[in-house]
Amino acid sequence: MAQSAVVGIDVGGTFTDVVGLDHRNRLLTVKTPSNPRDPASAVLEGIRMFASAVGVDTNRLLSDATVVHGTTMGINTLITRTGARTGLLCTRGFRDVLEMRVGYKEERYELDLPPPQPLVPRRHRIGVRERVDGLGQVVEPLSEHDVHAACEQFSAEGIEAVAICFLWSFLHADHEQRTADICAQAMPGAFVTTSWDVLPEIREYDRVSTTVLNAYVGPRVVSYVDQLERLLRAEGMTGSVLYLQSHGGVAHADEVIRVPVRTLLSGPAAGPSVAQFFAAAAGHRNAICIDMGGTSFDASVVTEGTIRQARPVTVDGVRVGLPMVDVHSVGGGGGSIAHVDAGILRVGPSSAGAVPGPACYGLGGRDPTVTDANLALGVYGEGPIAGDLSLSLAPATGALGGLGAEVGVETGDAAAGVWRVLTIDLAQAVRDITVAEGRDPRDYVLIAGGGSGPAHCCAIADELGITEVIVPKAASTLCALGAIVTDVVYDMRRSFPTQLGAATDAAAIGAALDRLEVDLIARLQGEGLDDFEPDRAVGLRYREDDLHVEHGFELRYREQLWEIMVPIGSGEVDESTLAAAVEDFHVRHHNRYAYSEPETPCELVSLSVRATVHRPLPEIDWELGASSQWHRVEARELRLGADAAIEVDVFDGAAAPVGVPLAGPALVREPLCTVVVAPGWTAALESHGAYVLRKSRENSPPNRRQAPMNGPRTRTVD
Repeated sequence: MAQSAVVGIDVGGTFTDVVGLDHRNRLLTVKTPSNPRDPASAVLEGIRMFASAVGVDTNRLLSDATVVHGTTMGINTLITRTGARTGLLCTRGFRDVLEMRVGYKEERYELDLPPPQPLVPRRHRIGVRERVDGLGQVVEPLSEHDVHAACEQFSAEGIEAVAICFLWSFLHADHEQRTADICAQAMPGAFVTTSWDVLPEIREYDRVSTTVLNAYVGPRVVSYVDQLERLLRAEGMTGSVLYLQSHGGVAHADEVIRVPVRTLLSGPAAGPSVAQFFAAAAGHRNAICIDMGGTSFDASVVTEGTIRQARPVTVDGVRVGLPMVDVHSVGGGGGSIAHVDAGILRVGPSSAGAVPGPACYGLGGRDPTVTDANLALGVYGEGPIAGDLSLSLAPATGALGGLGAEVGVETGDAAAGVWRVLTIDLAQAVRDITVAEGRDPRDYVLIAGGGSGPAHCCAIADELGITEVIVPKAASTLCALGAIVTDVVYDMRRSFPTQLGAATDAAAIGAALDRLEVDLIARLQGEGLDDFEPDRAVGLRYREDDLHVEHGFELRYREQLWEIMVPIGSGEVDESTLAAAVEDFHVRHHNRYAYSEPETPCELVSLSVRATVHRPLPEIDWELGASSQWHRVEARELRLGADAAIEVDVFDGAAAPVGVPLAGPALVREPLCTVVVAPGWTAALESHGAYVLRKSRENSPPNRRQAPMNGPRTRTVD
């Protein structure tokens, strides 16, 4: 192994993917079935399989490797509602904020919509006497007696985690910090978190909801991180484990332990990074990334080379105020179960998962899934796939036959129906993050990843009017590959409400930014931290020259509801800095909302500091160019949607020539996925390690701007 090797890991609902380079810089990929009951064991098994593929033992591999890990522990804990028994300490009189929310229904025209159930029941939300005003001045001192009494009640009721969120604490954190100290002493072993550490910003509901969620998922995430680190150290790891964060960067374990909620979208957040990587290699700045695995379909957008982020977002009914990569997830993967609902064929969101899996796995699954349909349609062939799994046609057709009987069609038509319904659903998921937000998907290239994405990408592109698709050779392990091309990123925001004008104290704003930067750099460098080897001396992680620091203001017009982030560089803040930021804000506001009001005063809401350590991009040897022509391995009957079955050739992706077009219909078989080159499309393998599929000109829409587009839709992350 080369020195300082990097191994990327992505734990999905069906498979755990491991990606890295061997000593010749060849990209090696491994898939092993995920273990929902013990995900760390699947990660270790994947690393062992990867070490075997490299030709070294696990100890040797880990002795000089950096492991970058995308984990689904946080999101799975939330979705399955298996988090810690959580208590909330808040300012007296404000314990019902979690239920009042922001005063409106998420789907305001659905009359019977039940309100989401809070993660903390009312009896476990306790108000304590304390009060800070909107200027950060103490109005009523903290009642430590109330805090001790609450701790006694929490202990008696088996509370495992405590969230602390007081009014205006982002301006005066002493009360929260003292309360946290008391809780830690009175409730040893409990996970204690404060809004000052999680989201020290204005907007009470966002702050308390995010802090409560941090407490709710915290114990399981921390336990998982601790278990994984100890397992890897026992196998000889001496380097670092970095964890993907929801904002798209990676961070060290101590940051995950401090704010576990930052890993909520840890896995899918890597997708846009790798999409950006391959889009740039192909000369594109606009890309839509789709990652279709065994359980879910994740879609995200890169516009003008920038990965879109969003906040606040609603994740499974819970408001999260932290910035996250804008990933729209729906239940539409290879394991998604097809079923009949009131006479209508539907696909997902339920999934067969890794166990028992699709019927064609032969592991006891009986429900028809997308993978079963693809096998019956000829998209996949029988035989071994990832790990020890193998696809068998007989159980797949048996499951689909039952589905067909429910709707009165033959088995083949049932499989074709599953394909068509899924295509429509997934195309709509892409529209939800493009058309619904004013973007035309036809202005983007589609990057297809996941084990199932390459099979469905042309059908989705046809539905959206997209004429170019990029399928990386490592598409089936897209997010694991994204992990090894993602930078270390730490960011902090802190509210600093200020009216901008002639009397604004620029020096005070600059001093607050400097304090925020000092706090952020201390966290990034891990000063004095070592959670797993407390006796080991800890120095700074990175050289000062490696740190790239960016400052920003969140600005809005006076009394406006939402802010816009305005970068300001990292220099000294003075009156000219403020004036330039306001001018930039007007431009950004006009670009986003099609109007601006230069005559209206602006407000500074929050300060932002972001520190990045750029990790070198791997120089991957894709092992291309060994052949000058496509190598046909077999012929197979293929049926796509309602079209009649046709005979197509299947080609070996391992022997694909560079730059030689392949006209569809055809199938390209990679070790861990199959690329469907649909009729009217051509595919060519490019030197950057990806297939570029293009719609033939005679089959493209005659007028791009007249293609139909759906109207706006309400969107949440679920």
